[in-house]
Amino acid sequence: MNSIHALPRPAAARAPLNLPGGAPAHASLAGILRERLLRPRFQPVVDLSHSRIYGHESLIRGPADTPLHFPDALFAEARRQGLHPQLELASFRAGARGFEQNDAAGKLFLNLSGSALLHYWTLWGHDMPGRLLKDCALEPASIVVELTEQDP
Repeated sequence: MNSIHALPRPAAARAPLNLPGGAPAHASLAGILRERLLRPRFQPVVDLSHSRIYGHESLIRGPADTPLHFPDALFAEARRQGLHPQLELASFRAGARGFEQNDAAGKLFLNLSGSALLHYWTLWGHDMPGRLLKDCALEPASIVVELTEQDP
């Protein structure tokens, strides 16, 4: 088992993202966040004991055909720019809205890092569930927050 204190930050988190010259605004992280261009994909979570779908996990994607399409690049760039909490919040909300729009049944599993969770708890306190689900009619009881392993 690795010690979290001994793990170096990945090179992708330290190096700036190389965007092609004249790339459209949606190719930048700021543009993606401003234009709400994150798109959730939903992976079923299966209850094997009852052979049924228990819920879905939201997996986030940036705009297709950009360097920030896949989550590794997206989150590395957010860390590099100091926008990680904002990206996590936008991802959380995009997943909740997508789940609601699809009228999916079961629980929704949404990812948050421990640092983002603490960041938003410090800002919002007991109002955090409602603030996380802003512009979404999902009940907080239908959400399962999954802590990520992304924090160093």
